[in-house]
Amino acid sequence: MAWIGLVGSDAVAAVGAAAMYTWLSSGVVALARMGGQVKTAHAYGEGNKSEAVQYGKGALQLAAGLAVVYGIIAVLFAGPLIGFFHLNSPVVVENAELYLKIACGLIVFAFIGQTLTGLYTASGNSRTPFIANCIGMGANMVLDPLLIFGFGPVPGLGVAGAAIATVTARWL
Repeated sequence: MAWIGLVGSDAVAAVGAAAMYTWLSSGVVALARMGGQVKTAHAYGEGNKSEAVQYGKGALQLAAGLAVVYGIIAVLFAGPLIGFFHLNSPVVVENAELYLKIACGLIVFAFIGQTLTGLYTASGNSRTPFIANCIGMGANMVLDPLLIFGFGPVPGLGVAGAAIATVTARWL
Protein backbone atom coordinates (compact mmCIF):
# COMPACT_ATOMS: atom_id res chain seq x y z
CA MET A 1 0.00 0.00 0.00
CA ALA A 2 2.90 2.35 0.66
CA TRP A 3 4.11 2.08 -2.93
CA ILE A 4 0.68 2.05 -4.53
CA GLY A 5 -0.20 5.11 -2.46
CA LEU A 6 2.33 7.07 -4.51
CA VAL A 7 0.25 6.29 -7.61
CA GLY A 8 -2.82 7.93 -6.07
CA SER A 9 -5.93 7.42 -3.99
CA ASP A 10 -7.77 5.66 -6.82
CA ALA A 11 -5.06 3.01 -6.95
CA VAL A 12 -5.19 2.58 -3.16
CA ALA A 13 -8.97 2.16 -3.30
CA ALA A 14 -8.67 -0.41 -6.09
CA VAL A 15 -6.01 -2.48 -4.36
CA GLY A 16 -7.75 -2.17 -1.00
CA ALA A 17 -11.06 -3.42 -2.33
CA ALA A 18 -9.54 -6.35 -4.24
CA ALA A 19 -7.17 -7.24 -1.42
CA MET A 20 -10.15 -7.96 0.81
CA TYR A 21 -10.60 -11.14 -1.22
CA THR A 22 -6.95 -12.13 -0.92
CA TRP A 23 -7.27 -11.69 2.84
CA LEU A 24 -10.50 -13.69 2.82
CA SER A 25 -8.62 -16.49 1.10
CA SER A 26 -6.51 -16.92 4.23
CA GLY A 27 -9.54 -18.42 5.94
CA VAL A 28 -10.08 -20.83 3.08
CA VAL A 29 -6.48 -22.05 2.97
CA ALA A 30 -6.53 -22.48 6.75
CA LEU A 31 -8.71 -25.56 6.20
CA ALA A 32 -5.89 -27.35 4.44
CA ARG A 33 -2.99 -25.82 6.32
CA MET A 34 -4.23 -26.31 9.87
CA GLY A 35 -5.73 -29.75 9.34
CA GLY A 36 -2.65 -30.98 7.53
CA GLN A 37 -0.31 -29.42 10.06
CA VAL A 38 -2.02 -30.98 13.07
CA LYS A 39 -2.43 -34.47 11.58
CA THR A 40 1.11 -34.44 10.16
CA ALA A 41 2.56 -33.36 13.51
CA HIS A 42 0.66 -36.12 15.32
CA ALA A 43 1.88 -38.79 12.90
CA TYR A 44 5.41 -37.41 12.89
CA GLY A 45 5.44 -37.29 16.69
CA GLU A 46 4.34 -40.94 16.81
CA GLY A 47 7.26 -41.83 14.57
CA ASN A 48 5.00 -42.77 11.69
CA LYS A 49 6.70 -40.87 8.89
CA SER A 50 4.83 -42.61 6.06
CA GLU A 51 1.51 -41.55 7.60
CA ALA A 52 2.86 -38.02 8.07
CA VAL A 53 3.80 -37.92 4.39
CA GLN A 54 0.28 -39.03 3.43
CA TYR A 55 -1.29 -36.29 5.55
CA GLY A 56 1.10 -33.79 4.00
CA LYS A 57 0.19 -34.90 0.49
CA GLY A 58 -3.49 -34.69 1.34
CA ALA A 59 -3.08 -31.18 2.74
CA LEU A 60 -1.25 -30.02 -0.39
CA GLN A 61 -3.86 -31.60 -2.67
CA LEU A 62 -6.65 -29.95 -0.70
CA ALA A 63 -4.83 -26.60 -0.79
CA ALA A 64 -4.33 -26.86 -4.55
CA GLY A 65 -7.96 -27.84 -5.12
CA LEU A 66 -9.27 -25.03 -2.93
CA ALA A 67 -6.96 -22.58 -4.70
CA VAL A 68 -8.20 -23.59 -8.13
CA VAL A 69 -11.83 -23.22 -7.08
CA TYR A 70 -11.15 -19.91 -5.31
CA GLY A 71 -9.19 -18.59 -8.30
CA ILE A 72 -11.87 -19.56 -10.81
CA ILE A 73 -14.58 -17.93 -8.71
CA ALA A 74 -12.50 -14.76 -8.34
CA VAL A 75 -11.81 -14.50 -12.06
CA LEU A 76 -15.32 -15.38 -13.25
CA PHE A 77 -17.11 -13.22 -10.70
CA ALA A 78 -14.64 -10.33 -10.39
CA GLY A 79 -17.32 -7.83 -11.43
CA PRO A 80 -19.90 -8.77 -8.79
CA LEU A 81 -17.23 -9.29 -6.12
CA ILE A 82 -15.84 -5.80 -6.62
CA GLY A 83 -19.36 -4.45 -7.16
CA PHE A 84 -20.10 -5.43 -3.55
CA PHE A 85 -18.09 -2.37 -2.45
CA HIS A 86 -20.16 0.10 -4.52
CA LEU A 87 -17.10 1.97 -5.74
CA ASN A 88 -18.08 5.16 -7.54
CA SER A 89 -15.26 5.45 -10.07
CA PRO A 90 -15.13 3.30 -13.22
CA VAL A 91 -11.32 3.52 -13.17
CA VAL A 92 -11.17 2.24 -9.58
CA VAL A 93 -13.58 -0.59 -10.41
CA GLU A 94 -11.56 -1.56 -13.50
CA ASN A 95 -8.28 -1.56 -11.57
CA ALA A 96 -9.80 -3.45 -8.63
CA GLU A 97 -11.11 -6.15 -10.97
CA LEU A 98 -7.70 -6.36 -12.66
CA TYR A 99 -5.90 -6.72 -9.31
CA LEU A 100 -8.43 -9.32 -8.16
CA LYS A 101 -8.07 -11.38 -11.33
CA ILE A 102 -4.27 -11.43 -11.08
CA ALA A 103 -3.84 -11.86 -7.32
CA CYS A 104 -6.69 -14.31 -6.72
CA GLY A 105 -6.53 -15.97 -10.11
CA LEU A 106 -3.03 -17.13 -9.15
CA ILE A 107 -3.77 -17.62 -5.45
CA VAL A 108 -2.48 -21.18 -5.75
CA PHE A 109 1.03 -19.96 -4.90
CA ALA A 110 -0.17 -18.43 -1.64
CA PHE A 111 -2.21 -21.51 -0.74
CA ILE A 112 0.66 -23.91 -1.41
CA GLY A 113 3.15 -21.65 0.38
CA GLN A 114 1.01 -21.34 3.51
CA THR A 115 0.33 -25.07 3.56
CA LEU A 116 4.01 -25.92 3.13
CA THR A 117 4.85 -23.52 5.96
CA GLY A 118 2.45 -25.43 8.21
CA LEU A 119 3.80 -28.81 7.13
CA TYR A 120 7.44 -27.85 7.62
CA THR A 121 6.58 -26.48 11.06
CA ALA A 122 4.72 -29.70 11.89
CA SER A 123 7.88 -31.67 11.18
CA GLY A 124 9.87 -29.42 13.51
CA ASN A 125 11.47 -27.30 10.82
CA SER A 126 10.43 -23.68 11.11
CA ARG A 127 13.71 -22.36 9.71
CA THR A 128 13.09 -23.33 6.09
CA PRO A 129 9.70 -21.59 5.81
CA PHE A 130 11.11 -18.57 7.64
CA ILE A 131 13.90 -18.25 5.08
CA ALA A 132 11.52 -18.85 2.17
CA ASN A 133 9.08 -16.24 3.48
CA CYS A 134 11.91 -13.73 3.98
CA ILE A 135 13.03 -14.29 0.38
CA GLY A 136 9.48 -13.77 -0.85
CA MET A 137 9.00 -10.62 1.20
CA GLY A 138 12.35 -9.27 0.03
CA ALA A 139 11.40 -9.96 -3.57
CA ASN A 140 8.07 -8.21 -3.09
CA MET A 141 9.86 -5.16 -1.64
CA VAL A 142 12.05 -4.97 -4.74
CA LEU A 143 9.43 -5.93 -7.33
CA ASP A 144 6.68 -3.59 -6.09
CA PRO A 145 8.34 -0.28 -7.00
CA LEU A 146 9.93 -1.81 -10.10
CA LEU A 147 6.63 -3.11 -11.51
CA ILE A 148 4.38 -0.32 -10.24
CA PHE A 149 6.51 2.57 -11.53
CA GLY A 150 8.76 0.86 -14.06
CA PHE A 151 12.49 1.26 -14.53
CA GLY A 152 14.50 1.31 -17.73
CA PRO A 153 12.98 -1.21 -20.16
CA VAL A 154 10.43 -2.36 -17.57
CA PRO A 155 7.23 -0.34 -18.06
CA GLY A 156 5.26 0.98 -15.09
CA LEU A 157 2.18 -1.20 -14.63
CA GLY A 158 0.50 0.56 -11.69
CA VAL A 159 -2.09 -1.60 -9.94
CA ALA A 160 -1.37 -4.58 -12.21
CA GLY A 161 2.31 -4.29 -11.30
CA ALA A 162 1.45 -4.48 -7.61
CA ALA A 163 -0.54 -7.66 -8.19
CA ILE A 164 2.18 -9.22 -10.34
CA ALA A 165 4.81 -8.39 -7.71
CA THR A 166 2.69 -10.03 -5.01
CA VAL A 167 2.05 -13.18 -7.03
CA THR A 168 5.72 -13.45 -8.03
CA ALA A 169 6.84 -13.09 -4.42
CA ARG A 170 4.40 -15.78 -3.35
CA TRP A 171 5.72 -18.05 -6.10
CA LEU A 172 9.28 -17.54 -4.86
